[in-house]
Amino acid sequence: MLKIKTDQNFVYLKKFKFWTEYGCEFLTADDLVELLGISRSHAYRIIKTEQLTDQQRRLLECEVFGAVHSWKGWRFKNGILLSPTDFEYTEQDLLRIHTMKQRLQNYGVF
Repeated sequence: MLKIKTDQNFVYLKKFKFWTEYGCEFLTADDLVELLGISRSHAYRIIKTEQLTDQQRRLLECEVFGAVHSWKGWRFKNGILLSPTDFEYTEQDLLRIHTMKQRLQNYGVF
């Protein structure tokens, strides 16, 4: 918790430590309100209790880390698809793979 002294008032800033297999990020109440669509009081409650529902956790993993839950370990970062072994695939790479698969199917390989 960060405590900032301004004259006679004290301002407290506490963040929610969001730790998953995809990484760690510190989120403010404003971040939680924006990402989860919840009230500010609910965001402060999450920060205080450090508890999320499964749905909230999955949504934050998608929004914060770009996780793709139906593909274990896959995620998006800056518009690039990353594999569990950190291979990078751009949109053009995926289109080339699809085109190659279609060609191989036309020649009876698949």
